[in-house]
Amino acid sequence: LGEVVSTHSGLPPSFYSLGIPTGLSFIFCQGKNYHYVPLLKTWKNAQMYCRNHYVDLATIDSKAENLLLYDWLMNSTSVAHIWIGLYRGINNFKWSNGDAVLYTSWCEGCINEFECTRLDPTGWWLTENCSLQLEFICYMTETWNKLPRAEWWL
Repeated sequence: LGEVVSTHSGLPPSFYSLGIPTGLSFIFCQGKNYHYVPLLKTWKNAQMYCRNHYVDLATIDSKAENLLLYDWLMNSTSVAHIWIGLYRGINNFKWSNGDAVLYTSWCEGCINEFECTRLDPTGWWLTENCSLQLEFICYMTETWNKLPRAEWWL
């Protein structure tokens, strides 16, 4: 369906970028297809958009995943700040899809009173006012890739 448009040396072969003929682009990483969405939305509206069109806002489970997303975004977009699916719950941070938080990439002093999380141009995460309108990353699971090739056109 697509061709490899970039690779990142030193990362496992499951990390690669594909170009989609429609002009959209995504990156596949550890069983998830991440989709950059160039629309300005509040965190909640971005979450609703992702849930309606994909699965949810992006979850990032490892340093390698964070570095790959950062590298991909910085090389393929001009965006400075992107919503991801991490938010502050009552007692701790949670992923919007309910997954456990296995990895974080907070910069020093970047956790403040705000409840939503963005990825910044340095690859660090910062809490942000949820009503701010930012572009965002959604994801789909690898089962999306498991459709037989003959059914892709349906």
